[in-house]
Amino acid sequence: MDELESSGEMTIKQLSISLELDQSTLSRTADELFKSGLVERSEKQKDRRYTNLRLTEQGRKISGSINSIWNNVYIDIFKFIPGDKHSSVIESFKLFAAALRKNHERRV
Repeated sequence: MDELESSGEMTIKQLSISLELDQSTLSRTADELFKSGLVERSEKQKDRRYTNLRLTEQGRKISGSINSIWNNVYIDIFKFIPGDKHSSVIESFKLFAAALRKNHERRV
């Protein structure tokens, strides 16, 4: 849901590439999100074989709630790290995130 929230809308194929998931698996998940009212579908006008997915208002609210919960978890975890080490931990996460992006770009 986070990927759809940040991009606005994507096809199943685009989303599967971005998340590195099998299209059929993601398609089943999208069906469930659609049935739950969290995702809506729209056909691309130029090519009806491709369907865009985007979050509904309810989907955006739930995605925001999930992000808020995880932000609070991270804040709580950081309380167990000495304050003078926070910048080192953040720098390490930035390096790790950059490495993940490069690895993903290499594979796509």
